[in-house]
Amino acid sequence: MSDTFSDANIDPALLALDPTRMLLHRVRSTPNPNPPEERMEDDDLPETPPVPPGSSATRPTSLVAYGRLVKGKTNLSDASTVLFDQFCQTQSSDERQALLFAHVLQLLDLVKKNESIEIWTISSDLSSKITAYVTAFVFSPTTSCYRGLSVGEHILKAMRECKVKNLPPDDDLAAVRLVLTKIRAQGTHFRNVYKTKVKESLDPKSPFKNIAALTHKLYHNTSVNPSVQAYQRVALIRWCIRRYPHLTDDEFWPPGVDKTIADLRRDSTTDQELDQCFSAIYEDDKDQYGKPEDTEYKAPKWRCLPGRRRWPRTPRTSALLHRPRNIGLRRWTPRILQRRSSVVY
Repeated sequence: MSDTFSDANIDPALLALDPTRMLLHRVRSTPNPNPPEERMEDDDLPETPPVPPGSSATRPTSLVAYGRLVKGKTNLSDASTVLFDQFCQTQSSDERQALLFAHVLQLLDLVKKNESIEIWTISSDLSSKITAYVTAFVFSPTTSCYRGLSVGEHILKAMRECKVKNLPPDDDLAAVRLVLTKIRAQGTHFRNVYKTKVKESLDPKSPFKNIAALTHKLYHNTSVNPSVQAYQRVALIRWCIRRYPHLTDDEFWPPGVDKTIADLRRDSTTDQELDQCFSAIYEDDKDQYGKPEDTEYKAPKWRCLPGRRRWPRTPRTSALLHRPRNIGLRRWTPRILQRRSSVVY
């Protein structure tokens, strides 16, 4: 305002006649501790009312930006990424808390569900059957690959073919791995027993140096009959031990026994020639360690197992261990079925 109408230019006597002037004069002459505030007209009011600090209405933009940063540091699935974006774009903190609580409840339900699921284990009955099938494979006179990569899978397949109970379904991968681990462990155990007993029979003082005594000792409490074919197979194992004395236990089966059988099968021109090779090893064993006829043990006469005559022409075959009908598990013997594999002939 102009200084012309200031209090200094007005006669004090006139101030007493104008109450308004007197009030203004008093206010102006009294020190004001508060700073003057700018007057705001109605047109100068903000379009939206002020928002208290910390209000959820100020957060969506910053939360979305922070969410993008979080996604860059995590590995979320596509579905989880969509849900996370929806959570960040939610305007209300109450809505976000409701979403969080719903997911917490969902996790609790999953935990309770997993706790109620029983962990599958191998029953005692199934364990004994696994042992029976593994011993039948290891001590079978027709096995040609003792350490094949898929031996466990072939034994499990044979058990399924024979309708063995309590086996897990194929889609239960964890349980199937457990069964295969059991089969492989049993295979390792009985191969070690096989090699150890045969190696001990090399001692001239061994009571089991005769092939018949050794075979009956090995096949005791197994599902395989100690036939003449079994005598020939044990003689072959003993021949390999003598031929490869430098091989360790881990090296003995693949480059020793398995390779010997594979080489004989490959180089034999006829079935008869192959049989003569096995017979020659067997005859040499009898000459060195004694004839089976000189013992109390008797073996069934030679019999050709079904499909055996075809194996040189079908080198990729598999032995499925089947038990004959109407007899118990303890009495069944291996039967050869032509399949595509490289486990046994």
